[in-house]
Amino acid sequence: MNTHGKIETRGVSRRNLTRRSLSWPERAGAVAFNSALLLLIWILLVAEFHLFPLPDSTTGFICLGIFIALFALSYQFFKCGLGKKLWFMSTQTGLIATGGLLLIDLVSADLTLFKHPALSSLPVLELTPLAPTRSAEAAQEWITLPFYYAFGAWPKKFAGNPVFYELPYAKGPPTLFIGKVIARWHMPDIRLVIEGPKSPEPRFSRADLKNCLTAHVWSCIGLRRLALRRTLESLSYELADEKSMQWIEVRDPKVSGSIEQNPAGLLIRLHRGSEWITRWILITENGSHQAITLYDHGGSEGEAARVLAENTIRTLRVTDHLSATQSLAALKISELDLKSAIESKKKASDWLMGLAEIQATLLARVTVDPKDLNAYYHLGGSSLVFLKKIEATRKELIEKTGNAEQVNWLVNDWSAAIKPMVETAARYATDVAPESLKTRQLAEMNAQANHLK
Repeated sequence: MNTHGKIETRGVSRRNLTRRSLSWPERAGAVAFNSALLLLIWILLVAEFHLFPLPDSTTGFICLGIFIALFALSYQFFKCGLGKKLWFMSTQTGLIATGGLLLIDLVSADLTLFKHPALSSLPVLELTPLAPTRSAEAAQEWITLPFYYAFGAWPKKFAGNPVFYELPYAKGPPTLFIGKVIARWHMPDIRLVIEGPKSPEPRFSRADLKNCLTAHVWSCIGLRRLALRRTLESLSYELADEKSMQWIEVRDPKVSGSIEQNPAGLLIRLHRGSEWITRWILITENGSHQAITLYDHGGSEGEAARVLAENTIRTLRVTDHLSATQSLAALKISELDLKSAIESKKKASDWLMGLAEIQATLLARVTVDPKDLNAYYHLGGSSLVFLKKIEATRKELIEKTGNAEQVNWLVNDWSAAIKPMVETAARYATDVAPESLKTRQLAEMNAQANHLK
């Protein structure tokens, strides 16, 4: 005890305890503690707010801001940072605190960050190509069409019913692509959404992305963030009850080497509540991304839909050149015969199937050439013709069956799939060619459709 009655510790007064010089190992320990604290803050933010685990500038600044606030609070009480304070107390205290915090970081990261696909190597799933036979039976099940950069066989019916399509309107005029097309497999529970390409910038090749996502994580952090963040956030990936991601390739194991047009990309599966989401992101050789997403509600129909969707993917080819898909779309349109589709098919199920095929073919055309006024004109016109046919069928079926309630339910379901197409075609035509005679005619067709039940 000195003359003033102050207790001294290791030759340093308690008043000067926080002012003693730290050795270089102790300083390194203080820096390690503060770094571990910063990492723990980020892990907690990711876990609590379901953030993408690779921070961008905004989330990075938020995390750093919280750390600076804690440092300021520590300085207010201890006149130094928390890490420094712990190592000032004693080397043993600093070691225990730093080692314990690093252990907490490691366990927390293993439970959260390292399970995220952005920070793990993706498994590779290889699928064999599927080519529907050129038989009459296959022709009743599949139709060969292009949608955007992908072309192949698409289902003509699901669970015995024809597949109709929706074309949601987005304010135009459309430039390179319309936003998306929705295949109504079994509404409202089962639908296949075919989206227009949305490629990240800067562009990267399919080979580079595969090497990044299936190999060592830390070699391409920037590429992983660029490729995955928008997709996973749009799906609310972290909120899913069950989730998985794989790299897929459709290739014949008997054929060596890579085939440019074979589909490859990401397969994301999610289960959230009663809904199942299966998304394929097909990536062309030059790096264009096109998403195809199946939504279903499980059960036997959901399982059947997932099998059918996977078979569809196995039939596809992808290309970087719209000229190829535009040529196929033009060829399929040249084969259409609206008059035959109505007059030569007496059964409702037959001409409904014909309508679905016509509708799909015209929609395929606008996905590869969204400024084709003729496609919108024929899409709206054919839809109106079939709406009138449906109304005539309503009366015939009620007279034949006497069950107006059941007939109205069935016919209203058909109308719900077809009537919006007239309005959408008219609106897109107005965006593409507002002064055209065909645009004015489409507006008249839309007015007629609105007067139908």
